[in-house]
Amino acid sequence: MSGATVEYNSEYFTNTANINEAKNRTDFSYLWEDWGGDSFSSDPLRDYINEPASVTVSGGKVTIKLGTPKFDLHNDSSWLIEEGISVSPNNAKVYLDMKSGNFATFDGKYGLFCIKDRNNVAVLCYADIDVTIQGTSSYSDSAHTFIYNVSLKKGWNYVIGSKSGNTQTYTSSVSQPSGYKWTVTDWH
Repeated sequence: MSGATVEYNSEYFTNTANINEAKNRTDFSYLWEDWGGDSFSSDPLRDYINEPASVTVSGGKVTIKLGTPKFDLHNDSSWLIEEGISVSPNNAKVYLDMKSGNFATFDGKYGLFCIKDRNNVAVLCYADIDVTIQGTSSYSDSAHTFIYNVSLKKGWNYVIGSKSGNTQTYTSSVSQPSGYKWTVTDWH
């Protein structure tokens, strides 16, 4: 998972003056947690991932070193089953969270995402065994539909979220998806 090119793309910056500052940031060893709205948290990867747990940028390349997730903290497959999604085998432990599966600097100012464009984002996820996640889910209080067609191999995988209108479709890849780049963003 090392050596992917990092893009500093002004399209994703809210303040393009910060691109040069962002290029000087090297340590993205924090996990971005979405609290909703404009609130978020940056927690050290080591709180969620066993060593090694580091994400660094140097010379325009990203190096990602991830051990195994600490499943006892959160993010197993039970939340998918609760939403009516089929997880097979159902005893699989899956570390998958499309909202918090991105990396951040310690101060939470910059994020590192694997993206193709605003509607197509990939996050790293982990499965303790080969697993398939399939089905369609929608919330009764919204018009959003979520379609899962994911096949994970044991270890780290990419889960790709593609949005079209009110439909979010999830697929997977064992390697970085074609056309996707690790991109540094400034969400302040």
